[in-house]
Amino acid sequence: MPREKRTVEEFEKEIESYFKTCQEEGIFPDEAGLILFLGLEQEEYRRLREGKRGKGYAAAISRARLRRESIIVRELYNTEKAATGKIFVARQPENGGLTDKHKEAAAPVTVKVRLAGAGENPFD
Repeated sequence: MPREKRTVEEFEKEIESYFKTCQEEGIFPDEAGLILFLGLEQEEYRRLREGKRGKGYAAAISRARLRRESIIVRELYNTEKAATGKIFVARQPENGGLTDKHKEAAAPVTVKVRLAGAGENPFD
């Protein structure tokens, strides 16, 4: 079906089909593979992801990205071999940007310093 004629529901079904195909073939559902499977150009995919053709398309892509991230994390925990390659993939922004740091910004810390004068205890 021509890309510009797909409804959000048809788009979601195609994404689901992509994940099913990946599972059947035993391959990781990466973002580039999804774009190719959907028959999109990267620029068109970016516009859809940003919601420029409607929030439904952006939400479908967001769910697909979360699903890929979930698959990677489960693979990391279920691996018996070194997980270095999988960790590298998981840290890529298009795969969720897995990090060991919290995403919330920490509140700035303010420290007041007072210099002790002659004869003063600096620890008072």
